[in-house]
Amino acid sequence: MKPDPEVLQGKIDLIEEHLTLLERLAAKNFEDFVREKRNVLSAKHALQESIEACLDIGNHIISRKGYRRPDDYKGIFRVLEEEKILKRDLANKLVEMAKFRNLLVHMYEDVEDKNYSPSFKTT
Repeated sequence: MKPDPEVLQGKIDLIEEHLTLLERLAAKNFEDFVREKRNVLSAKHALQESIEACLDIGNHIISRKGYRRPDDYKGIFRVLEEEKILKRDLANKLVEMAKFRNLLVHMYEDVEDKNYSPSFKTT
């Protein structure tokens, strides 16, 4: 079964919207960025939702194509790498994103605002 283009496009649209927000936040100098708690919270939320959307896209493709079921979130990107959907470099970056998502969701009290940097780049 083929992946549903409407499902995928909805997730891509969300990611693009969040990247626009993150780019605006990245334009701030560090002191201004962390001084306004809303900036940090917005960045964390936008990153978490974007990562979730990437995971959803990966799961959707895996499910529709009948690929092996991954053991965890990182495994989604490993399966897509095995199936030649993703190149190793990109898969490795997405695995790191999945790890960061777990940190944001499960160990949020350990994520210090001072570790955020407005040097985010989408290219």
